[in-house]
Amino acid sequence: MKKRVYVFVTAIVLNIMLSTIHADVLNPRIIGGTDAVPGAWPWIAALVYADGSSNYKGQFCGGSLVGQQWVLTAAHCVYDMKISDFKVVLGLYNLKTDMGTVATVKQTWVHPNWNSTTLSSDLALLELATPINFPVVALSVQKATAGVNAIAIGWGSTDSAGNQYPSVLQQVTLPIVDLVTCKETYPNQLSSTMICAGYPQGGKDTCTGDSGGPLMVIENGRYTQMGIASWGNSCAKPGIYGVYSDLSSPSLQKFVQDKLGSNSLISDTLGVFRDGQWFLDANGNGAWDGCGTEFCFTGFGQAGDMPASGNWDGGSKSFIGVLRSGTGEWFIDLNGNRKWDGCAVDGCYSGFGAPGDLPVAGDWNGTGFAKIGVFRNGQWYLDANGNGTWDGCGTDLCLSFGQAGDLPVAGNWNGGLQAGVGVFRAGTWYLDYNGNGQWDGCQQDGGQDLCLYGSFGQAGDLPAAGDWNDDGKAKVGVFRNGTWFLDYNSNGQWDGCDVDRCYFGSFGQAGDLPVAGKW
Repeated sequence: MKKRVYVFVTAIVLNIMLSTIHADVLNPRIIGGTDAVPGAWPWIAALVYADGSSNYKGQFCGGSLVGQQWVLTAAHCVYDMKISDFKVVLGLYNLKTDMGTVATVKQTWVHPNWNSTTLSSDLALLELATPINFPVVALSVQKATAGVNAIAIGWGSTDSAGNQYPSVLQQVTLPIVDLVTCKETYPNQLSSTMICAGYPQGGKDTCTGDSGGPLMVIENGRYTQMGIASWGNSCAKPGIYGVYSDLSSPSLQKFVQDKLGSNSLISDTLGVFRDGQWFLDANGNGAWDGCGTEFCFTGFGQAGDMPASGNWDGGSKSFIGVLRSGTGEWFIDLNGNRKWDGCAVDGCYSGFGAPGDLPVAGDWNGTGFAKIGVFRNGQWYLDANGNGTWDGCGTDLCLSFGQAGDLPVAGNWNGGLQAGVGVFRAGTWYLDYNGNGQWDGCQQDGGQDLCLYGSFGQAGDLPAAGDWNDDGKAKVGVFRNGTWFLDYNSNGQWDGCDVDRCYFGSFGQAGDLPVAGKW
């Protein structure tokens, strides 16, 4: 049973009390949309009645994963429900055939200003009992511009009567509507926490069962959520627009940020090193917003150095470091203040590496601390015990993976604690997926490691690796003369900017050296 039935009764009561509220005011629904591409929206969540006989029959609202323990939805979906009344299911595309992953809800947090009469502040956060490894959607902090196309997704009704429901996830493109125009449809009903979207001629809209789902726009090459499906007066009618909770509203934004806090994992973001200067994407939006917003500093490293990053202290943040290629010396920002404090405070390692080596960093043995390493013509030398000194292959790690001319990368390709090595060779990737430090052949040929043949990047690109979508696994990416291309959905192939991430000249320039981390 869809939520639409319950809310219809609520809306009738409200209509008796307030003539400004229409009987169809709640639970918008997708009409005029298309089947979504499988895997394109991995953060979508389905809210399903606990006593429903199936996901298809029990789904009543949508939501979005915004942190590994947080689902964002509409307040009107859950404000009058106990957590035992419903469940959150992730990983769904077809409600009839997919089982998905059920996430247990620990607590429901409804915005304190939520008003079930005026529908203002229609936002709630569902705190999950345990973290879940699915990609999260970034939240926009900027007001959407009227006329910009947004995308809404959900399993809501595909007809205005609320009688037809798809099994497959739907998506629809809707332009943002300025509030002056929208107020012609809803005089005296719009608050500062609302925004509108839709077409003046109608025909496309969100619908019953879509409430709580995300409204998304492209910002700097990636989709960010800027709204939550909230309410509307009927569906897809001419001159009548859908209304969404506006996540750029200060009160909604603060509520979300206060709740997520440090409980939300942080995805890796971009950075570049330029002749002794660092530029790090502090807010993670993939665009250069100036030194007042981003981290930009000098004094750590010099021209000719090569950058690295890692959680040298075992914490959740990435700190910087450089390998001085002319001497093989390392300089590590051990206290994370982005300043060079001398060898007594920061790390100076002169015995690990040689002139011409390429730097790498990773948690080579799963202890939770990043350590340094170097790549030399197909050979890897990794500081397994983390003391910054070369102690020989019996204590540290000596691996043979790759060949001369390759460019090294490292990351937890399989989601484990231990980092695996990898190389980028003129557009082809070879990744040590099982983390045993040796080449075991391509998975597509019956082996155990990953080979990405020309599917992500090209000759001349510089490789980068990071957990771009916060699912706990490292993915590949390339930097090309100031442009970034990131494998956001982790399938090892380029799927275009709508699915993967493209940052065209917005962070870095030709000649920069890429670096990624949790800044």
